[in-house]
Amino acid sequence: MWFAVANTVLRTVKGAVAPIVSFIWNLNTNLWNTETRLWAALPVTVPYRFAVADSYGDGWNGNQAEVQQEVTPGTWVAYGSFRDAHVDAGIVGTSTLTMIAGAGPSNIYMDMEVGFNYRLVCSVEGSYPAEPEYSIYNELDVLAVALVPGASQWVLGTVQTTFTT
Repeated sequence: MWFAVANTVLRTVKGAVAPIVSFIWNLNTNLWNTETRLWAALPVTVPYRFAVADSYGDGWNGNQAEVQQEVTPGTWVAYGSFRDAHVDAGIVGTSTLTMIAGAGPSNIYMDMEVGFNYRLVCSVEGSYPAEPEYSIYNELDVLAVALVPGASQWVLGTVQTTFTT
C-alpha cells in the first residue's frame, strides 16, 4: 500500500505501486482530479555524492572510512560500493572512502537504499589525522552531513558521521 501526496494531503492509493504524477484530491467529490493510469515504483536507491578533501593537500595519508548501513537496530554492516570516482577519490567497487592524492574536493558516488540509517567509521588509521575531511550530499545535492578536519575522528572504530536517507 502506498501514499500519494495531493496538495499536502496523504491518501492511500490502491495497487502495488505509487503514481509518478501529482494528483489533486477534490474534497467535494472525494475523487482524484486529472486521474491517470501511469504508474511506477518509488526509487529503491538514490545517488549520494561524497566530496573528499585534504586540508594540507597531499591526500589522506592512508586514513580510510567505511560506509556502514544499519540493517537491524544496533546492527551495522559494510554497505555498497562506490562508483564514478574522480581519479583521487575513494576506492571504486568498495565501501571504503579515502583520498589518494591532492587537496580536493574530489567526488565519488554511491547508490544508497532509501529509508535506512548510515554511518562512516574509521576503518584504517593513517598518518596526519587532522587533515582529512568530507561532505556527503543527497540525491538533490543538498548537504546531508560533513566531517571537518580533526584528529579525534581518525581513531580505529570511531563513528565519524551518521545520516538517514
